[in-house]
Amino acid sequence: MISRNRIYTAGLFTLLITPFIFPSCAPVTPKQPPRILDDREIADFISMARAQDAHVRTLISAGRLKIRKDNSENDANVLMVGERTLDKIKIEITHPWGRPVVHILVDGKRVDMVSFVDKRFYFGRLGTFDPTGLFPGGFDFDQIWAFARAFPVLRAHHRVVLSKNNQIALLNSTGETVQVVDFCGPSNLPCRVFSPQQGSSLFFSRFQQQEEILYARNVEFRASGVESALGMEFKQVVFNETIPPNVFELVKPEGFQSVPLRGLNTD
Repeated sequence: MISRNRIYTAGLFTLLITPFIFPSCAPVTPKQPPRILDDREIADFISMARAQDAHVRTLISAGRLKIRKDNSENDANVLMVGERTLDKIKIEITHPWGRPVVHILVDGKRVDMVSFVDKRFYFGRLGTFDPTGLFPGGFDFDQIWAFARAFPVLRAHHRVVLSKNNQIALLNSTGETVQVVDFCGPSNLPCRVFSPQQGSSLFFSRFQQQEEILYARNVEFRASGVESALGMEFKQVVFNETIPPNVFELVKPEGFQSVPLRGLNTD
């Protein structure tokens, strides 16, 4: 059963941004016919996914963030910069007309956020429920990287089984499912990756290729048990450029209030 804490895993940004941005079109949901996988295709996908993870050291991406919550649909501009070896991602979200909404720095299990809306500097750790609802728990670094990288990150697993004709499950050493991957259409590319422990799914569509690197032009994050979704339409993506260290700095602006994310260990 999915805990109440995970019901709030609608995404890193939804609760911060929704009140402050304009309506837009609905997020893209892949609707393609199922396919039947064989053992060779499963092995090929696992090898390909591992290779794709190794191909990308850094990323710089820009696009349109689309938020659906209850009956409202909104959008914002977003710039994401990440370095895989450092487990760091910097995210800057702005209104469609350019005014900053929130800047976020994810550093491994730690997160810092500057909210320009309420002039606060939030800090805490990923993976634990924040009772204020500001920073939902269960959204870990691998999911954030997969969202920004626009390609699934496979979780550590012991073996892989075919759970449906077009679906595989990654199991740990005790046989517990740690990840479920769905395939749509004729290719061996995934359209949905579900993480049962986090109670959340990432959807991928409109795959593109940049030399040996595959990425989806549309990515959507959904949490089980909530009527909300966070989607990204990528406009520009650059991989493996050198990123200056000072990019991964987030300083509290003068006059902003420091607020620890409640319930999180901030050591």
